[in-house]
Amino acid sequence: MRLFQGKKKLAYRLITFITLFGLLVTLVSTAIQVKLEYDREILEIKKRFVQVQETYLQSIAENLWLLDTKRLQTILGGISRLPDFQFAEVVSDTGQIKVNIGSHMGPQGAIFSADIPYVHRGKSRIIGQFQLVANLDGALERVI
Repeated sequence: MRLFQGKKKLAYRLITFITLFGLLVTLVSTAIQVKLEYDREILEIKKRFVQVQETYLQSIAENLWLLDTKRLQTILGGISRLPDFQFAEVVSDTGQIKVNIGSHMGPQGAIFSADIPYVHRGKSRIIGQFQLVANLDGALERVI
């Protein structure tokens, strides 16, 4: 009878080990998948910033050069309504904030910035900086 009890203990240990190992593999693979998905979402936000930069930067430069704050507000308002972006700002080369739209999140948001070039009389110069802040909560929610 004792011979069979030893085999039961071994069977229970083996089942426990297999179950825990399977659980560990599942947790690790799920964590890796979540990390990969989150990184993909962040990459998509970065791609959107590049698209915004390619699409709007020339218009922002022209209106900053003309000091047309109403048009800058309109442009930045449209940009800040794009998915995940919540704050947009244009700062002149002297450091003076010309226009900002939305609410700045602080350190928990992703901050993207680009110099604003303008060509005047054949010379290119930097006349300011464009800053865009993305809220990463949306990316996290999509992953979850």
